[in-house]
Amino acid sequence: MESLNEAGEPFFLWLSFPEPHNPYQAPEPYFSMFPPEQLPPLRAAAEDGNRKGFKWQWCRRQGDYFNPDYAAEIPRVRSNYFGMLRLIDDQIRRLVESLETAGKLANTLLVFLSDHGDFTGEYGLIKKGPELPDILLRIPLFFNGSGDPS
Repeated sequence: MESLNEAGEPFFLWLSFPEPHNPYQAPEPYFSMFPPEQLPPLRAAAEDGNRKGFKWQWCRRQGDYFNPDYAAEIPRVRSNYFGMLRLIDDQIRRLVESLETAGKLANTLLVFLSDHGDFTGEYGLIKKGPELPDILLRIPLFFNGSGDPS
């Protein structure tokens, strides 16, 4: 069975969230939801990026050049990034609940996909950068629906 709009016709909705992207700003309560001192530790330190070669070192130097407090801001960037992700999760929950309330969820296929990851402090970097490591490529993709093609 097809999911129908108000006029009783099938519909397609593309919902895009531009976040999380720099400048990594999250409104309350999300700004305070993940205190920097309570986040899990980074898996790769800035020194690990230095060992990866020139491109990695250059990206880090650019961060330091344009922002002298670059390294000191990484914990807050990470905190805001987690808050931004939670904000998106909450908005997707609202969408799913509204589809369920309207009786449309059972006939709806949801596809969730991200375009890329973010360093958020790993290797001493923020944003995207050199090469295509797993941290930038391992992105969510999932499908949720009834599985009934009729």
